[in-house]
Amino acid sequence: MNSLEKKVVIVTGGASGIGKATVEAFAEYGSIVNIWDLNEERGKELEQQLLNNGYIAHFYKVNTTDSNEIKSAVDSITEKYGKIDVLINNAGITKDASLLKMTDDQWDQVIDVNLKGVFNCTKIIAPIMVANGFGRIINASSVVGLYGNFGQTNYAATKAGVIAMTKTWAKN
Repeated sequence: MNSLEKKVVIVTGGASGIGKATVEAFAEYGSIVNIWDLNEERGKELEQQLLNNGYIAHFYKVNTTDSNEIKSAVDSITEKYGKIDVLINNAGITKDASLLKMTDDQWDQVIDVNLKGVFNCTKIIAPIMVANGFGRIINASSVVGLYGNFGQTNYAATKAGVIAMTKTWAKN
């Protein structure tokens, strides 16, 4: 038995891109994967693909900026499995524009998903891990959070924030 077998894993933004590859990798190692995404079509398609290959997978349409949606999905998972072992905070968006052209809405949307979403998921799931005496949280960030990138003031700020939150939480 490998160390990931039967681990209950949540991957936010898990229906496509890096999130999808992460979901597939955990499934191949025998984890119970929970795909959280807003794209219901892609999420259900991935869930079905994994189920057809003999893996344990569940899709949840979750907006990580909404604590109630997170709590509902967490309640469902903990009802089934009694634990959450791994949280991958991967969900993220871009709304690029130069500083002078960036709207308040572009700023707010990226801050909400990329920064507040990580905070929300971690704040709700970490106590479950503490109570169970085990848990791993992996926060996806970007080199843009270290070096910046033209037209990505909002994105760079969120990724730097994720790095800072991760360093802070590691000290707890």
